[in-house]
Amino acid sequence: MLKGVPAALTSEIVYVLHCMGHGDELVICDANFPAHTRGSKVIDTGHASVPKLLGYILKIFPLDDYSPINSAVMRKEDRDGQLPTPVREMIISLLGEYYQGEPRIEELPRDAFYERSGKAYAIIRTADTGLYANVIIKKGVLIEV
Repeated sequence: MLKGVPAALTSEIVYVLHCMGHGDELVICDANFPAHTRGSKVIDTGHASVPKLLGYILKIFPLDDYSPINSAVMRKEDRDGQLPTPVREMIISLLGEYYQGEPRIEELPRDAFYERSGKAYAIIRTADTGLYANVIIKKGVLIEV
């Protein structure tokens, strides 16, 4: 354990975040996401919710400021239009907080989200069972002056 580092940020997760470079993408997904068939490195957490893990990650992970869009969520399918998706809304809210209310989020259709996930640096799969509890974030750079 480390001081100030939440237990949900395992050494494997922190190592992956550290190794990622500018423009690399990370998927944080729910328990139902077909992570292991996407072809990327998969970290199964077995715990934590997507919003909780995303909140921890956003505190240490710079989002790409050079891209007009630096995150993506899965677009709700028409047949699911009336279903509540509170986890998805929390994800969008967290990204909005990161940018003081101006999130730079793309909504991708399911198949496009799956395809893009296969190109990600890594996928972190949580135990979350919320509908549409999936997000892709693009790493930016740290600039020290």
